[in-house]
Amino acid sequence: MEIQVLILGLIQGAIEFLPVSSSGHLVLFQKIFGFKEMLFYDVILHFSTLIAVVVLFFKEILTYIKNSRIILNIIILSIPTGIIGLLVKKYFYGVYDNVLLSGFFLFITGVWLIFSERVYLSKSYEKLDIDKIDIMKAFLIGVAQGFAVLPGISRSGFMLGSMLLLNVQKEQSTKFVFIASIPSILGATFIEILDIMEKEIVFLSGYYLLGAIMAFFVGLLSLKFLVVVVKKQKLRYFGYYCFLVGFISFLVFLKVR
Repeated sequence: MEIQVLILGLIQGAIEFLPVSSSGHLVLFQKIFGFKEMLFYDVILHFSTLIAVVVLFFKEILTYIKNSRIILNIIILSIPTGIIGLLVKKYFYGVYDNVLLSGFFLFITGVWLIFSERVYLSKSYEKLDIDKIDIMKAFLIGVAQGFAVLPGISRSGFMLGSMLLLNVQKEQSTKFVFIASIPSILGATFIEILDIMEKEIVFLSGYYLLGAIMAFFVGLLSLKFLVVVVKKQKLRYFGYYCFLVGFISFLVFLKVR
């Protein structure tokens, strides 16, 4: 159990922010190593990575708070995200332990990353600033984020890709993706807490704190790394990586059948 806690903390911190789907990796690791679901620990890890976002982008968050247009867009994009997330969790809960579907969605994420960056680079006209996004664009970004509830679909990847397709300035988009995700992360955490209360899961371990700290610091490094990669226009490499993990997921599915 202790090893599982530490590995999940490392995975959460390293992959949560990278556009390669942490949920897809967790499904794969559960199949390979036989990891069990730990809802309470999952809540702790989400909270740790949320703190990492706040720490790294604290100045940007203060700037956003002063801009009513950005706040409105974050509220608007959170609506379709929440609706899609609730529907999938209610009617398609079985997808969360399906390594075949996870692998398929990882391939979709890879295609999305490569395609969106290529389209963005092909557009020569002026890029949009983050505070120039209109209501319709905000809604579409929220829809993209909503699909990330599926294992293998990267939330950061789909949000960032959608913003690149909408020709929003890439560095501003990267920061916005994570700041705008704060309400959805809080919402998902709240739902997980309700699940814990319903199932009456009570399990505490001293390793939880160590795993949470690991997730926080590794998450900070991952965020900084992603900002550099996007700035250098190398997003497609994450797409290739998604293809690799998706292929491994297919192999694992064939092996466990």
